[in-house]
Amino acid sequence: MADCIPGTCGCPAPKCPCTCAKTFGPVDLRRVWRVGTSADYAPFEDYDPSGALIGFDIDLIRKIAERLRFVADFHDMDFDSLFPALGVRYIDVIAAAVSETPERSRFADFTDPYFESWMVFLSHEGYIDDSTPSDFSQLNGKIIAAQSGTTQEDILIDMRDGGGDPPFDDPIPVAPGMIIYTHISLPTIVSLMEAKDNVDVGTDRGPIHAAIMIDKVADNYVKNSKEAILERTNEAFLEIVETCSFALPLGSSLVKVINIIIENLRDEGEIDLLIEKWFGGGGIEQTP
Repeated sequence: MADCIPGTCGCPAPKCPCTCAKTFGPVDLRRVWRVGTSADYAPFEDYDPSGALIGFDIDLIRKIAERLRFVADFHDMDFDSLFPALGVRYIDVIAAAVSETPERSRFADFTDPYFESWMVFLSHEGYIDDSTPSDFSQLNGKIIAAQSGTTQEDILIDMRDGGGDPPFDDPIPVAPGMIIYTHISLPTIVSLMEAKDNVDVGTDRGPIHAAIMIDKVADNYVKNSKEAILERTNEAFLEIVETCSFALPLGSSLVKVINIIIENLRDEGEIDLLIEKWFGGGGIEQTP
């Protein structure tokens, strides 16, 4: 078992590791660590054929829990339920490729990013011409989908309405005629898009033209597309980087400790091994 980090288990012993396992620290430092995730975002979090929870985030949070000498107790739920669950302390940490935003920071504290990825569109082959960066006018009149409660949904709203966050903070929207469709399940969105099934968005009805997500998730869908009909845009089309962090309750004393563990895992090459295992290497250089 890995050595504990001094000050995380509550033991007054001056040396580490301790063996008492009897005294605990503040309320957010528990032996059983309730980890919230949304296991529909492969290869970050998913289930294998036997029903076991797997993925990049799952492996990484398990390594962190081991070094904290915690037992990770996973709770799978819809993505848009994760932050409310954290707010009422139903879970102790979110491990679901979440990004820190000003709005979310009002309700949660975030660790340093452990992974960065490009934002892309997934669509049928030839549906989006990505040869010209930022050519978003082609999205007008099309149904574009995002998983509800995500930063991807926020990006689509900013593109349609303007005046949001960079790079779509201009008062003049870049795709004012875009029709936004959201669903709690990203796999459902992709299945509907792949089958070209019609969806209802207010008074509009039609097939999903494209869906926004991070590149590693899109690559997984392209790889597993049954008829090899899906493709994703290149990195330069949107030019938006998504960072992945773990989210904890406001004021949690664990944030600084987990940041140290993330830094140690990166220095030891453990995170690179997980990147190779789940993504085949690559990715944007991680934030130190």
